[in-house]
Amino acid sequence: MLGNCPMSVSDVFETMEVGSAFCISLEVERNEGCIADPSLLKIVKIVPTFMSSEAFLDSATFNIKQDPNTQGFNQRNQGGLAMGVGRETITAVLPLYLFKEHWAIARRRSPPLLGLMCTLDIMGFQPSQQFAIPFKVLQKAAEDFKDEPTEKNKVVLRLVLETCQAIVEQARDFRMGLFKTLTEFTEKPEQRTVDVVPNIQILLYQAYALSSIESYQEKYALEGAAKLDKERLQRLFRFAYEELMRRGF
Repeated sequence: MLGNCPMSVSDVFETMEVGSAFCISLEVERNEGCIADPSLLKIVKIVPTFMSSEAFLDSATFNIKQDPNTQGFNQRNQGGLAMGVGRETITAVLPLYLFKEHWAIARRRSPPLLGLMCTLDIMGFQPSQQFAIPFKVLQKAAEDFKDEPTEKNKVVLRLVLETCQAIVEQARDFRMGLFKTLTEFTEKPEQRTVDVVPNIQILLYQAYALSSIESYQEKYALEGAAKLDKERLQRLFRFAYEELMRRGF
């Protein structure tokens, strides 16, 4: 269904055999602030090309060495770091959850890709990137499907959502912090400010991924799982909207 990587010409299983992972392709914009705050990264476009993580890194490294100005801060791409099957410009990729064995590889391949996406350096990874960037991609996938509910956009949304669910399920400290943030956000005005919740949209899509996990409340009851019932969701959306207006979005 996902086809072959346009550069390595390998399918998912051939890609896994060499220790690489399948990724969804992206076009992004970044500024210097992304180095410290990955929530500032802009997802311009999701490109429906599935690419090997190592093939992308090889292409990115080659293109940057050939022309250091091919990518930079505060600019759109100047030729990109790779090319999609329809000759689309690709400037970043996100490893996907496809199935358990694939995710075991994809998790290990994520750090250099996320570091490159935010800092233009494969050594620039920070854990905060893992808990921001995939959810920004999820937001873009949901918006694309809402605007154009095609089968292609539906598949992309499902794959990105499942990836975000896997991140939530495998990061206990992050998950417990998310439960606490969601509870306090709906109950305490002082817990809605920018120093507590830097990016409202990311919080909402983290909540979306969490609430989409089957029986998550029962699974994580001992961690203080936030009950995202209809009443709490209404409060969450209401206060999120109010806070976005206060921040001038």
